Amino acid sequence: ENAVSIGNPEWDPVPVVRQILHDAKSDAKDAPSSRFVTRIIPIQATCYTSEEEIEIASRMLIQKYFPASAKTFSIALKRRLSAGQLKKEKIIDIVAGEVGKVAPNIKVNLKNPEVTVLVEICKTLCGISVI
Repeated sequence: ENAVSIGNPEWDPVPVVRQILHDAKSDAKDAPSSRFVTRIIPIQATCYTSEEEIEIASRMLIQKYFPASAKTFSIALKRRLSAGQLKKEKIIDIVAGEVGKVAPNIKVNLKNPEVTVLVEICKTLCGISVI
């Protein structure tokens, strides 16, 4: 059985993280702050680190959040404590294949993409977002 989890459909973490970053950049006086926050990663779906699970999770997210009008994209892949698991190239091929189904004429742009598919792997868990 698949173990793909898409977050609460009423709450999307991407706009929240964008607002937090905007507040921090603008030095907003009324924005909450914390000296203990070092990294914020907006994860929209989680799954186990397997080809099948990553394909299912990325398909669901890309179909829901990827704008078909986008002309460029990139895939940002971060792996932590995941030695001996899936190869980086295989993960990128899986996710890029799903992007190609939604936007067949899209081009890769690593420096200034319109859309980024974020893939975060830590041990046996994988988090994916469309930013």
